[in-house]
Amino acid sequence: MTGAILHLLFYLVASSSAMASSSFVDGSKRKRQSLAQLMQPGDVRTLLRCGTKTGMCTALETLQRAGLLCTNDSNRKLRRTLQNASVQHGNAVTAYGTVIQKVDLGIPGVEPWEYCNPLAYLRYISTLNNAFGEVMRSCIVNGVSLTMILYMDELCPGNPFRPEKGRKIQGVYWCIKEWPDWMITRSAMWPVFGVIKSATIDKMPGGISAFYAKVLEICFLGSGHRMSDGVQLICNGHVFSTSFKYGGLLADEDCLKKVHSYKGAQGIKPCMDCGNLLRVKNPALVPAGGRHLTAATLDGIVRNTNEDIWAMADDLKHTADHRRPYADKEKARGLKYNPDGLLWNIALRDVHRPIEHYLRDWMHILVSAGTANAQTHALAKALKKERLPTSLIQTYSLEYKLPAKYGKVSPEWTARARFEGKEFSSFASPMLTLMPIIGAFLVDHVKPLGIMGEHIECWVLLVDILGLLACGATRAVGYMDELEELIRKHHELYVRLYPQTVKPKWHHMLHLPQQYRAMGKILSCFVTERKHRSLKRAALYVFRYLEHTSLADLLTQQCEQIIDGHSLFQREFLVHPTTVDVFGVSLTRSSIAVLECGNIHARDIIYVKGGLLARITGFWQAESGVITAHCTACEHVEGYNYRDSEAVVFVQSQTIIDAVAYRKLAGGEFRVVLPYLARFH
Repeated sequence: MTGAILHLLFYLVASSSAMASSSFVDGSKRKRQSLAQLMQPGDVRTLLRCGTKTGMCTALETLQRAGLLCTNDSNRKLRRTLQNASVQHGNAVTAYGTVIQKVDLGIPGVEPWEYCNPLAYLRYISTLNNAFGEVMRSCIVNGVSLTMILYMDELCPGNPFRPEKGRKIQGVYWCIKEWPDWMITRSAMWPVFGVIKSATIDKMPGGISAFYAKVLEICFLGSGHRMSDGVQLICNGHVFSTSFKYGGLLADEDCLKKVHSYKGAQGIKPCMDCGNLLRVKNPALVPAGGRHLTAATLDGIVRNTNEDIWAMADDLKHTADHRRPYADKEKARGLKYNPDGLLWNIALRDVHRPIEHYLRDWMHILVSAGTANAQTHALAKALKKERLPTSLIQTYSLEYKLPAKYGKVSPEWTARARFEGKEFSSFASPMLTLMPIIGAFLVDHVKPLGIMGEHIECWVLLVDILGLLACGATRAVGYMDELEELIRKHHELYVRLYPQTVKPKWHHMLHLPQQYRAMGKILSCFVTERKHRSLKRAALYVFRYLEHTSLADLLTQQCEQIIDGHSLFQREFLVHPTTVDVFGVSLTRSSIAVLECGNIHARDIIYVKGGLLARITGFWQAESGVITAHCTACEHVEGYNYRDSEAVVFVQSQTIIDAVAYRKLAGGEFRVVLPYLARFH
């Protein structure tokens, strides 16, 4: 049993013992109270974290029969109590309606869809925790509207290797772009908008494109409260207001192209932004004035505008309305005619602009069946030509010790089977960890052989691109000129070395610098993929009312985290700290700290501004809130090699860039993989 359920059972048993002596009054049996009467609503909601409703009902009934609980509720009554607790947050009433509301999707035979209203949600959670209100107030500058970013993706609860089509669902989340970077990287702060079965969307005229248009209508065109009208929030008893504007849809390429009814990789026009970019097998077939997919820069490419895309959509509609064939126009323009889709919704053209609001995700472009996966596979083939098997990469990578937040290098990450097929098969997180380690292998062991020079150079450029993008949502935006130059050099080498592996995702990298300059922040799907885990857990054992139950459970989880969240709205904090008194000064200490760069643990090696490497001993925090790391300095030997020293240093948390991976060498030395920001600090 978990600690939470043990605590609650102790509470219930203690209540039972306290009332046992008074269960009979004047020889007559006293009526037992129900679970809902005995427990506070917050405690009942805590029970929901301990397992499924069915499991909790079974556990409580068993305790009742054993006489350990002073309740005698039936299974039905216990389930009703837990069910009421699970929808308590969703039924909360605000000035903007209940938190969970319903809307008719216009699908015959389908009940109105439940969704979490963003304005009602923001108002409600501002009453749960003043810290959230303080963060929101700090984001408002000169009354400028805050920016709402939407995210949508399909997932399937259960075994990912045996997905059930009927249980596939779409999760829709959102965030406010102006929230601090450390807050956006926490999955709890990507609130759920709604959960809907993919099978339901398939029944909707226009499919997922029409569904997303409905989401935008709810937020920005509804007859009631709209995001652009703003919301009144509460902080420390004071009311303040803010309004919102639409910032775009963040999603993988498959979702983006379906929402925009674009053919994407399936057509000869693989990029909606680029009007004269063509994807054909033979570059010689590209007509004059056109550019092939293998173009390494955006030079010479004609850029589409929003008006161009709408004009294409209108022309397709005009052709279809006059009953003329339009297949050739679809092929030439890269659009699929979808009269119920987003591009054909005239009312939304003032809200969604298909060029600016098409937000590419660098995680899916690079490390999730992306360019890095293709390049890893191509590199492995080049190594084999030089009689260097992939087992050498596996052996080398297993010698590395990762920062504790990343766990351990697994031999499965570089198993031989992953190099089979057309690209390297790997999830995004291990991929991101492996890239710099493979780069270190190439530099340390292959480069000295005097072979594969261009392959190594191309790989190092890829590692730098990934390192820069992972620098931080706001911090990395300051290096977009460097990113643009890195991508240009990488693409020129890549197309020379691996022209047959170029695919649309490779081209989409070229658009990232411009997109991030316009946004002023780098967002990726790593955090939303973590959010998927919570949604999968909520939906895993639900087979009836999947959408309602998953949404209610996920909303309850979010709200309970916010109520409890002493750390959710803190930029930095210690994990499970203990208090000590040092010469009359009260300090807290811990072996783990959550900093802006992530979790840092004792024994991790960190890179500090100024070029210092140090090994963490522990963390201290004063009453002022300042966190200081107690470390031993690492002595530089040569190149990327260091060794531990006995010199004790104290490092302020804001100077820590990140923890580093390292590989032990002979003589007490170790080889480190430095973060990209090391070259600037």
